Amino acid sequence: SRRPAYCFALSDDFSMHALVAIKALLSNVHGSEIFLFSVSSLPTLEKYVDKLNVSPDDSITLFQVNKAIFSGFPYFAHLGYETYLRLVMPEVLGKKYERLIYLDCDTVTVRDITFLENLCLGNAPFAARTTPDSAANAANKDRVGLRDEGYFNAGVMVIDSRNWRMEKIFERTAEVLRREGRRLLCADQDALNIVAAGKYAELPA
Repeated sequence: SRRPAYCFALSDDFSMHALVAIKALLSNVHGSEIFLFSVSSLPTLEKYVDKLNVSPDDSITLFQVNKAIFSGFPYFAHLGYETYLRLVMPEVLGKKYERLIYLDCDTVTVRDITFLENLCLGNAPFAARTTPDSAANAANKDRVGLRDEGYFNAGVMVIDSRNWRMEKIFERTAEVLRREGRRLLCADQDALNIVAAGKYAELPA
């Protein structure tokens, strides 16, 4: 079957971080298909690719997303609309790629992570890493109404495109975002935790 797509959400504020993250991925995962999503114009995105020495074995594809799709979502200046791009990736790529590996644009790969390509997700729509117990984590869980369930960080996710779309994760998360608004201090991460309610696979440490 086809290997998963590796996906990043780009913003001008994090352009240097993104370049470092993408170069690190190219160094550690060979033959990768990388997709860069942004709400910026494609000419703006193309400057990223021009600065990357992409080998013939790797590919980079750009996607511009109209931010109107995020109408009614709470806007946080430090996150921008770019934080919501991971929500639409399975909608855009899901028919072609059974699995997506999403990485925050400041996530630097320091070793081969291809083991994520075959990570068992069971029937879960995605895998993420549960945050350790702390005062901050307790506050996050309280804010989104979790009790015994874990609260996960959405900075790295392995997504089963079919299950994501079958469970209507985008539509349900959008509904939560529009309903709860700026009360969700971590934006789509909070909303995804509400929708998942602990039903996600665990990423290995």
